[in-house]
Amino acid sequence: MINHPRKYFWLGLVLVFLLGIFGGAYLVLRTTVSYGEEEASTPLSAGKSSDELLAELLTLNEQEKESQNAYVAPEDKNLTDDFLSTMVSATGISEAAVRKAESSDFMVETVLPYFKSNEINLLPIIPTSVFKTVSDSKLNYKKYFTDTEKDATNIYGAINKILDVDLENISETKVINNLTTYSETLSISFGKLSEVSVPKKYTELHKNILLSAISAKKIAEAMINREEDPLKTLIVLNQFDEVVLFWTKTFGDYQKYFLLK
Repeated sequence: MINHPRKYFWLGLVLVFLLGIFGGAYLVLRTTVSYGEEEASTPLSAGKSSDELLAELLTLNEQEKESQNAYVAPEDKNLTDDFLSTMVSATGISEAAVRKAESSDFMVETVLPYFKSNEINLLPIIPTSVFKTVSDSKLNYKKYFTDTEKDATNIYGAINKILDVDLENISETKVINNLTTYSETLSISFGKLSEVSVPKKYTELHKNILLSAISAKKIAEAMINREEDPLKTLIVLNQFDEVVLFWTKTFGDYQKYFLLK
């Protein structure tokens, strides 16, 4: 069973973050604000990002890419730098700008639309057509669980370790290294599970296992990059309770079907 996490207070910190920006604390968060330049939140040396992994899966079916409803991965940009750029561009740097930033009109016209346009979906749509599907039969059911057991277990284990991370000690090198290891485990298992043959009966279950890996990896990435992009971390972790319920149901279903294989 997925361990239920202790309550996180990231959402409450948004107000502190915004007040810091409106009061001029953006100078503390970033000595300089980059205009027209976006940096990837995950260094290439750390391996492929969750968006890159998902894009690879979706390109397995070239026809799906051309469909009207084809999934487009969100832009991998630093939301904190981009948000600060939006603040400076919208208000300038002056006492008048600070007063404007504190107004309800500014919140409605600038801040809320920014958050809306930069929503991060931890559970994106994965079309069934990208899977290698096979017919339903006892032999194929057995082979599916034989092929997926190890990597599904690795994903499950990585998720529980991420849930056990103590955010009070997240700045420690050991904690960051552990999160990087969990993220790499999720990448490897995601890649392997993307290639297995899936009985039609289990396509939804398989899709949810892959989504569990993607969402857990995004959360690990957000934790690792919390100092570089605190705003993205806040947005991602605000969805924590939702994905925990998703993980719990997914692996509960997997265990149930596995026992019935």
